[in-house]
Amino acid sequence: MKNIIFFITLFISLVVVKPDYAQNFFEEIIMPDTAFLRCMAINEEGDLFIGTGGNNTIGGILRLQKGSETWETVYSYNSRNSPLCLEIADNGDIYAGGNSAAHYLIKSSDNGESWVDVEIPGGCNVVAAEFQGGDSIMIGRNPSRPIVAHTTNGGLYWFCDTITSITNNFIEDIEINSQGEVYACMYCFNSDHGGIYKSDNFGESWVFDGLLDHQIATIEFNSKGDLFSGDYYVVGNEVPGVYCKAAQSDEYELVIDAVGASDIVITNEDKLYVCTDFWIYGVSDYGQSVDTIRDELGLNICHLEIDNDGYLWGGHELRLIRSKEPVCIPVGIKQETTGNLLNIHPNPSNSKFHVESLINENINNIKIFDLKGNTIIQINSINNRSETIDLSEFAAGTYIVQINYPSQTQSQKIIKSMP
Repeated sequence: MKNIIFFITLFISLVVVKPDYAQNFFEEIIMPDTAFLRCMAINEEGDLFIGTGGNNTIGGILRLQKGSETWETVYSYNSRNSPLCLEIADNGDIYAGGNSAAHYLIKSSDNGESWVDVEIPGGCNVVAAEFQGGDSIMIGRNPSRPIVAHTTNGGLYWFCDTITSITNNFIEDIEINSQGEVYACMYCFNSDHGGIYKSDNFGESWVFDGLLDHQIATIEFNSKGDLFSGDYYVVGNEVPGVYCKAAQSDEYELVIDAVGASDIVITNEDKLYVCTDFWIYGVSDYGQSVDTIRDELGLNICHLEIDNDGYLWGGHELRLIRSKEPVCIPVGIKQETTGNLLNIHPNPSNSKFHVESLINENINNIKIFDLKGNTIIQINSINNRSETIDLSEFAAGTYIVQINYPSQTQSQKIIKSMP
């Protein structure tokens, strides 16, 4: 019966989404032959760190600095131990949790040049870490019952707390919202297990929050405070997929059907990218728009990251990929809300866009930027309330239109679709 549900869900997933992206969406980034990717993280400077190990290889942490093609080994584990999670705090400190009894949690404060052991209580693998401010850290561990350890003074003192007394629940991810509420999602193998738990007092006590019988591999907050979760699968009669608990709601609502979800990243425009056992999906407007990235390089990807230039990265075991173009506006490029001051149609378009001013002012000039901030078109001395922009010679993707009036400047995102 479980296999029947699996294939029915797979069929639904393949027919309800639209194949908006071509097969050349990603490019492969070559890793060292000995690398076996288990986790990854990107810092604000664009340097990529991957945790490697398993597959009968000695584990370590590798670094690929932005603009470089040379991988560096910045940390090596003893024997067959390896990192299980990599997280970067707001202050740039890099934390690696692992399965090495001598080095369950290590930290680097100099971009990986040197590492120190972080003394934490207990003797269990560290599988997840999350931060609030500079001094509060929450880590997840998996003995027979899911436990967390937390500190609020930068690691000077740690405290251990049990999330639930139900055994065979396994922490997969931890997230903290802007109000300081902590959420932990569970992987499970038995009915009446799994789901999401919540703490209002930074881990001292926990309550069940929802999605019982869901094998949840990943959770993530968007900028509005909505919590999204991804099911790897379910152990009951529930529908596996991506769910959302809105910021002002107590209920988890299905966003899209999906199986094999293992990671979610959210852009600065609140678009979700979800990797599954099959394709990678782009999800907008709470599931009202779903794009399928039908690029074979994206098959069976388990880890996702977005860098500050807007590029989408994916990795799993022997493969590392990156989108050929940014998937969102890079950090540092401001998109102003135009309200009802500007009308651009059609949008998306595969060639021409008609720009019309909705205020009683003529347009002075128009600039078109790509997502790297480069000016690709500039139209001067318009002195009219409308203009047509022709992007037929440019690649499909997202662009920013900047409209300069005598009294103000407005900007809006446009999408150039495939011909």
